[in-house]
Amino acid sequence: MTDTDEIQEQLQRQFMADLHPVEEELKSIGLPSVADLHSRHVSRIKYKAAIPILVRWLFDVKLDRTRSMLLRVLQDPWAGPEAARPMIQAFHMSEVGQPFYLRKWEIGAILDYVANDSIADDLIAIAEDKTHGRDRIMAVSGVGRLKDPRAAGALIELLNDPDVLLGAISGLHKLAPAEARPHLALLMNHKEPWVRRQAQKAINKIDKKHPGVYPPLVQRQHQINAVGLKQPLPSGHKETSTGCDFEDLEPLLIDLAALISLGFGKSEIEQVLAGVQELEDTRGRIAYDFPINYDGQQTTVRLVIRMKNG
Repeated sequence: MTDTDEIQEQLQRQFMADLHPVEEELKSIGLPSVADLHSRHVSRIKYKAAIPILVRWLFDVKLDRTRSMLLRVLQDPWAGPEAARPMIQAFHMSEVGQPFYLRKWEIGAILDYVANDSIADDLIAIAEDKTHGRDRIMAVSGVGRLKDPRAAGALIELLNDPDVLLGAISGLHKLAPAEARPHLALLMNHKEPWVRRQAQKAINKIDKKHPGVYPPLVQRQHQINAVGLKQPLPSGHKETSTGCDFEDLEPLLIDLAALISLGFGKSEIEQVLAGVQELEDTRGRIAYDFPINYDGQQTTVRLVIRMKNG
């Protein structure tokens, strides 16, 4: 036997010794082993009966390996509200110098399964706390399971945080709030294809849940002075020109981006707003040409803005 084999055997003995009291307590009341719970070869009734034991031992075992094993068992919708509050506690204990180490990402993965409104305040606070960095990405996704009215707004805001961008998209996919669609549409211009794919999935779910919420731009009340094309519009569409105050311009541009699959997004909106601000109160005119993909057709859109006094 090599030295490496001896070390592996020693580590395995330590792991089994650490797990033994957990197994004994489960066995004493007729519940399956941790391995059986992890493999889901148990009834829901027995699984839920084991949750209080698993949660309690999560804080008492000595080894990270044992703790990770218990965390993986708890990563299941069946864990439900019984695990929600202890997971919030565990998430915070991992950052305040407790005598054991709990991986925030693993705990967040459980919160993604078991989140409910009883922990809404704590979960939203974790999601918005940037000091947790990328470790909170799965907890952010769990915000999408909340019915709390703050959930949608929090997730939309977190689309601007690159550390948890995919978690925010995942949460919005679960929640599917109509107000998130324009913000997700901006991500269709993201440089990473996997971001675009996940954003499209969330948009598709929103459109299915809220059909007809986003009609063609020409039917909307928000208006801008002139929108035209250097090339003909795709069949069935036409030019339009309308007017709006400056404070309505950004929401209008976001709505416009929601109708265009590629070529007009956050950076283009910022470019337009900056140009308009430079015009101040003059009667100046500013124009932008954007190559876009609109309804599957390649074209160039010209956005023309004229400033009018009064």
